[in-house]
Amino acid sequence: MAELRDLYDINSNKTDKTYYKGDIIPEGYYPMVVMAVIRNSNGEFLMQKRVESKGGDWGVTGGHPKSGQTPEEGIITEVSEELGIDISNDKLIEYASGCDGKDCYKMYFINKDIDINDIVIQEEELTEVRWFTMEQLDNMVRTNELNEDQVACFRKVCNYFERSIKVKICANKSIEDAKMCIEAGADIIGLLVGQEHTSNDFIDKETAKEIAEYAKGKCDISLVTHLTNADEIISLTKYIGNNVIQLHSDINEDEVEKIVKELPNIKLVRLIHISSDGEIITNYKNMKYADFYLLDSFNLKTNQVGGTGLTHDWNKSRELIEKLDKPTFLAGGLNPDNVKLAIETAKPYGVDVNSGCKNDKGVKDKDKVTLFVHNAKSIIL
Repeated sequence: MAELRDLYDINSNKTDKTYYKGDIIPEGYYPMVVMAVIRNSNGEFLMQKRVESKGGDWGVTGGHPKSGQTPEEGIITEVSEELGIDISNDKLIEYASGCDGKDCYKMYFINKDIDINDIVIQEEELTEVRWFTMEQLDNMVRTNELNEDQVACFRKVCNYFERSIKVKICANKSIEDAKMCIEAGADIIGLLVGQEHTSNDFIDKETAKEIAEYAKGKCDISLVTHLTNADEIISLTKYIGNNVIQLHSDINEDEVEKIVKELPNIKLVRLIHISSDGEIITNYKNMKYADFYLLDSFNLKTNQVGGTGLTHDWNKSRELIEKLDKPTFLAGGLNPDNVKLAIETAKPYGVDVNSGCKNDKGVKDKDKVTLFVHNAKSIIL
C-alpha cells in the first residue's frame, strides 16, 4: 500500500497538502527528502547499495517521511526500516537543508559505531552495506560511481566539516558544462554575463538562467560580471537566480552599497588583480563590502581580467591572504597539475579555475575538471 506523504512549500514549511507516490505534485509544492550520513569513530562512512530495480547505486540512507512525521522522525524511520538500526537516541546534526526546485531536503549527520553484522537490511531495497573511507568515497566520486544526488550529499557533508578547499569552476556555457562540474564535486559554478573586457567565455542572460535553474540546490551559483552599474547587476541577479556575485574591481563602492541593500542575502566576491610578479594592482583597501576576495592574474597586454591562463607569485599571494579579513580564493593559471602546489603555497580558502580545465579547442574537458577538483580537495590545510 502506498504511503501518504506531506508536501512542503519553497521555504521547507509543511503545508496541509499530501500526496501518494506517483501522484502529480501541484505547482508550488514539494516532497521532502531526508538523508543520513553515518560516520564511525574510524572516520569511515556507512554506504548502502540499492537493488538493481532501484538503480543499483551506492549511497547513504534516505527516503521520504510519512505524513505526520517531522523530517527528523522520517530519517529515524528510514534508518530503522532499511538497516534495522535504532538512531532515535543518537544526536542528529542537520548539516544541510533547502529546496532545489524539485524537492525540499534535509540532510543529517550521525556519529555512530555500528557492527556490520548487527545490520539487518531491507532485502527488497538493498543488497549490501559497507563502511567506506573518505579516500574511497573520493575515488567513487572521481570515477562517477555515485549519482548526482549522492555526490551533492557527500560534498555537502565535506563542506560542513570544512575538510576540503572550496572549488569554483568558472565560465560555464551550458547545462552540460555545469553537470560536468557538479558531478566532479565543484562547490561553485561561475556564469559570465555582462562583458566589458576581452573574453570568449560570456553567455547571454537567458542561457545563464537555464544553467542556474539546473544547478540550483546542487552547488552555489556565481554571476561573474564586468558590469559596474548596480541596477544592471541587481536586475541580472533577480533574473538569473544566482546566490553569489563576483564583482569587477573597477566598480564604485556606492554602486556596491546599492547591491548590498537591494540583495542582502547575496554573497559578494571582490576581485583583486595581481601582476605576474606579484604586484597588487587593485586598491582593495577601499572595498567596504565583501564576503570573499578573489586574487586573479591580470594580462596587461590583452586587457584580459580573468581566464588569462597566467599564474602569479603564490608566495606574494599568501602574504596578502594573511592580511585580508575575509576568506580568499586563488585564481590565475591554475590547472590539475599545479593546483596542489598553489594551495600548499598560498593557503587560500578556495581555488578558482577557468582556462586550466579546457582542452585545446577552448572547451571544458571532463577529465581535467574531475582531476582538478580531486587534486584540490585532497589538500587539507
